[in-house]
Amino acid sequence: MNMSKYNVDALIIDRKAGTYRQAGARFIEGALECGHTAHIQTDLGIVAFRPYNIDMVRINNRTGEDQFPGEVKGQNWLLEFYPTGHKHGDEITMRSTNKMDLIRFAYGLLNGEQKATVESGDSRPVYANQAQREGWILAVIGEQVLIEYEMPGTTAQYAHHPATPWSALRIVNMIGTMEYGDYKSVTHAKLPKRWVTAMHDQGIDDWIGAGQREITPVPFPNKYL
Repeated sequence: MNMSKYNVDALIIDRKAGTYRQAGARFIEGALECGHTAHIQTDLGIVAFRPYNIDMVRINNRTGEDQFPGEVKGQNWLLEFYPTGHKHGDEITMRSTNKMDLIRFAYGLLNGEQKATVESGDSRPVYANQAQREGWILAVIGEQVLIEYEMPGTTAQYAHHPATPWSALRIVNMIGTMEYGDYKSVTHAKLPKRWVTAMHDQGIDDWIGAGQREITPVPFPNKYL
């Protein structure tokens, strides 16, 4: 019988020292979807992932309200977090059917943070037009990440050089290094000010700026415009 990889030893680096790797959001997603009770441990504590199905929402007979808020008919998850060195009653629980909320909850508790762990200046491949494109992270705001990626110059973009490669901007949602949900495309010329401010504050001072429909590359924006 094979032991599930979703167990308290999965992320351990040094058993004697009690050190662990970060719990990645993709790994947490696997624990949610493995079909059985699973556990992930870091130095901050242990999260237990308990999937279950119910035929009807359970009601508190005394109050007439839901016995377990967040529970619905069908597939549910109960997540329980036990902090390192916890005492009885210290555990933190969450019931939900929303997988992304559950991943965010577990990721934050296991790693001590809920923001994206990528940083401005990191390289980040982007899948666009049926191929992987080279991309770079320009800024991070919470779980939103602004990426510029380069596309080959296969059509006429510039009047002075019809084969010049061009670049595009994309805002993605990320937990750790895992993207989730839909992305949003934005243009260099109309990039919202909060992203301009974030780029400057995070040490980014240049970009390619060569949008597909731009005659010439868009200059890197001034923070105070």
